[in-house]
Amino acid sequence: RQAHEDTMEILRRFRDRADVPVSVLVAPPVLNRERIQEMKDAGVDMIGVGLDAVTERVFEMKRGKGVRGGLSWKKYWEVIDLCREIFGPWRVNCHVVIGLGDSDRDILEFVVYVKSRQILAYLFHFYPEPESRMAKSRRPSLLRSRRVQLLKYLLETDQITLDQILFSEKGSIAK
Repeated sequence: RQAHEDTMEILRRFRDRADVPVSVLVAPPVLNRERIQEMKDAGVDMIGVGLDAVTERVFEMKRGKGVRGGLSWKKYWEVIDLCREIFGPWRVNCHVVIGLGDSDRDILEFVVYVKSRQILAYLFHFYPEPESRMAKSRRPSLLRSRRVQLLKYLLETDQITLDQILFSEKGSIAK
């Protein structure tokens, strides 16, 4: 509850001093329709959700039950849907991390899905933070991240379709 109130206070102070577009990254567990609408009414232009994983399996393993994290895939998607309804087309983004366990195919199918809903996908390269729960986890290769990012761009700009991409049996981009 306090996180939302703090966010609203920061928004009010910022809006009083600057007239520039404002984007916020939100935590779905503390949100509902009223709070999302309150952010929109306060002048937020774009809203992002740190989904991280693109499949329920990986989400639960890395952010939910698998780590006793208490986060819910269902709740995240309820909030994403509400954000899309309230903010409109191309004003919602989902942050996705390459290297948490989703395959390249999973990530690119997600990109196509959210694009069809006029939601943006923002890709990030997994980098384990020292002394975190995932400190000893392996980073994906930079080459893998760049390939996924390039294909994401080509899919989003309608230069290719998903069926034109070759994947291995495990869902990796074929070389």
